[in-house]
Amino acid sequence: MGKTPFVLRPKNAAADSEDLPYKYVPLGAGQIRLLHLNPGQEADQLNGELIVKSLEELPPRQKVGTAAQTDPIDPEKYVCFDAISYVWGHITRFYSTPTSRRAHVYWADGLCINQLDIAEKEVQVSLMGIIYSTATRVLCDIGEETENFTLVLDATERYWKRNIRRGLVLGQGDSMTLSGESTAKLLDIPYPTDEEADAIKDVEGYEWPARYLQFISAPWFHRLWVVQEFVLRRDVVMIVGRQHITWGQPWAGTLWYKVSKWPWDQAEYTNEDLISLFTSYNYMCLVRSCRLIDLKTLHGREFNDIAKLLLNGVEMNQANLPMSMVLFSSHGCSVPRDRYFGILGMIDEDDKEKALSIRPDYTYSMRDITMRFWKYALQTDSGGELLLCAGLPGRAEEYPS
Repeated sequence: MGKTPFVLRPKNAAADSEDLPYKYVPLGAGQIRLLHLNPGQEADQLNGELIVKSLEELPPRQKVGTAAQTDPIDPEKYVCFDAISYVWGHITRFYSTPTSRRAHVYWADGLCINQLDIAEKEVQVSLMGIIYSTATRVLCDIGEETENFTLVLDATERYWKRNIRRGLVLGQGDSMTLSGESTAKLLDIPYPTDEEADAIKDVEGYEWPARYLQFISAPWFHRLWVVQEFVLRRDVVMIVGRQHITWGQPWAGTLWYKVSKWPWDQAEYTNEDLISLFTSYNYMCLVRSCRLIDLKTLHGREFNDIAKLLLNGVEMNQANLPMSMVLFSSHGCSVPRDRYFGILGMIDEDDKEKALSIRPDYTYSMRDITMRFWKYALQTDSGGELLLCAGLPGRAEEYPS
């Protein structure tokens, strides 16, 4: 697919007016840039403008463990925008989908942050938690819709629709099985009737482990930055080519259901790499579920009770930096210090004062950044385990040991 050119043009300019060069203006305190994309036909050049907005104009953030807002965000009162979660160099087609060719506002780090201005980058990276948690939606660009991706998405949908009614197996014993109804509510997916489930064919055949391995190997699933982008906002849409899928559907299609055959496993694929591929995505979905579950609901309490048993009493509706460092240590980042900075947006509000010592910093040495992190980690209850499990010292040349 050829690249679609992008032109900066004010929204009130005539369609045939001369294209304007972008005039860079530094951001002030508490400001972000947004991309206002003008309407057009699919074959048209993309055109729009970068606009500056204050954080005070963004919608309020949802508190962890509380009910989702049911009323739509008032666009007259707040700035409404979609945040894009993608892998640099792998952004694909969603600007060409019908919904995206209407006038719309987006945030994408590659366009909205001046990557050459280190001071601006440090500030804007520290704001990414706010940006992604206040966006109307987060659009996760997984990749192009290949034949294999289409087959895998169809198979995963058939698998969960047929088997979710049996209950989600989270551990050994009936007490560790989440009911089908609660599982559907947790994952924000429809709950099929018995008649609908019985009419769906089982996923059979030996080709599915290899097909799923190819799907889950897409770069998006393994970039560290996408973790907080995926976790923080309640309304997340997975985009594969032209398909728009709710966040819970791909995960639902790979979970274990009671008395069901799991179609994604094969002896030749039970290696460390495959385990890493499965667990990294599962951890993202698990942390997301624990943060967004409403503990006042029956399904929220049912899930939370099981999660606490799995984690020896730890409350998972709060994600802290040490735990996140451990869970997502297999995710990749091109800049070593982003191992720390890439998940700062998930730190709890009460923890942020401590975390100021490891705020995004792209000027000091890697050794200095690592030492700051160790100092912070040792103030936490799990500091010792964190240094051993997550911090990479001794496992990568960039990190002092």
